[in-house]
Amino acid sequence: MGTIPEVTAAPATVKVGNREYTLHELTWNDIGEFEQWMRMSVLSTAADAAEQLAARPLPGDTLADYTSATQGRERLIEMLLDSGHRRAEALWFGSPEIAGYKTSPEGIVRLVHLSMRPTPQPIDADGNLAHVAVLTRAQVGCILAPKPAFDAIMAAFFQANESIFGKGSGGRFRQEAAKRPGPATSPADSAGGDGGSVAAGKGENEGA
Repeated sequence: MGTIPEVTAAPATVKVGNREYTLHELTWNDIGEFEQWMRMSVLSTAADAAEQLAARPLPGDTLADYTSATQGRERLIEMLLDSGHRRAEALWFGSPEIAGYKTSPEGIVRLVHLSMRPTPQPIDADGNLAHVAVLTRAQVGCILAPKPAFDAIMAAFFQANESIFGKGSGGRFRQEAAKRPGPATSPADSAGGDGGSVAAGKGENEGA
């Protein structure tokens, strides 16, 4: 039998500095939103590659050579886009191919951003939507940037989402993230200023 937090999907609360943040178990909608971001990332990469290929000058001294090169390029572009669509359609939250997305700086920010959003949105005593504080993904990235804050918030994230990621997943998650190649950037560097905001109930994910 699971523990009470496992059974009730109880949120986890963590204090960083003078602020308190509450992280919730990801909902199916949250997971679907993350999957959509992954698929769009794959499609965007394929589209960028196709655009770069289309911009390359074509070789050929004769019309026949130029025509052949044009047709060959068009086939390559079609193959690139088709491959991107097939890869995107095959992605889902539990597939091993997405490990890199989950442990990338932007992926971490997105997961925490989704987990900080209260579910359902709080209702006040009069039956109206309660006052909410708003955190953007960029703000979440800045919160996660210092290592002590990152460690504390990620521990709370995995506590709240143990039924999804499994026990001890936090350590494996950090090991996988540390192995990823690329520049040593903080989550804030990849957060971006756009994107959905995190709705947080008053007193929850809001400064004291």
